[in-house]
Amino acid sequence: MPGDLGEASACELRILYADGYSAPFTVRELVATIRHRNVMALTCVFATLLALPGGGAFSAEVPLLARILLNLFSVGLFAVLFPALLKEVHEWASSRNLRVVPEPAITVPIALITTLAVEALAIFVVGENDLTRWDLALKLGFGAMFWELHITMMLRFMGPTMRARDRARQALAPPPQVAPSMLRIGNVTIEAAELRRIETDDHFLILHSPEGPRRVFASFNEIEGRLEPLGVRVHRRHWVSHAELGEIRPQGRSHMMRTRSGEDVPVARERRKAVDAIIAQRSAP
Repeated sequence: MPGDLGEASACELRILYADGYSAPFTVRELVATIRHRNVMALTCVFATLLALPGGGAFSAEVPLLARILLNLFSVGLFAVLFPALLKEVHEWASSRNLRVVPEPAITVPIALITTLAVEALAIFVVGENDLTRWDLALKLGFGAMFWELHITMMLRFMGPTMRARDRARQALAPPPQVAPSMLRIGNVTIEAAELRRIETDDHFLILHSPEGPRRVFASFNEIEGRLEPLGVRVHRRHWVSHAELGEIRPQGRSHMMRTRSGEDVPVARERRKAVDAIIAQRSAP
């Protein structure tokens, strides 16, 4: 059933699919749909099957295993480029107060780039190039058509179904932990809202609050469970409250966070994605 553009508010940006359906342009949900494990698995199955019949979109001289790997590479490349362009288009359209963005304007350019990249790799595998302009045009058209149909199906039909299922799972999940109002850490009792960050120092913890740092004889492992609703451990030696989470920037081969209070805290490489996810979740409207 086509979406009704007339029902959208004047300031709402919507995405218009190839079949005429429109939906709110929610970048996070669209990216989550594209990168959902079920969608990626189904896309990889399609890519593998397309490599089987008579060489698929590639030259018959390309070995079967190479064709499968090239198609899987195209899936990975598309999964990287599509969300990147999605975010850029969202910012560009929002800054110009546009109301509608056609989804093919995002999908088709990425499909063409992906097809060209994969075809270049195929030529590298074969070692020669016997493509004519007509052959290349057919391959580009096939790639654009495949990805357009696939993206429309994934975002238009699978996206709402998966979101409904995820909401059902969340409804059955245990209730989230409630943040305590007061915390007992070692021999110190502190208001949870006043605790900005914690750093470890051998057998001591340094508690940072507006009153200044306090050194407490305690183990982080003993209080980690009580701190979970209040913040996140960004480094083996550092914990930061949700209210203090700030910008993360590279510094050499490591990363540093500038907290809301203006202090620099290291962020472990293996914790970077989890911290980014929490920051994005808390900054979402």
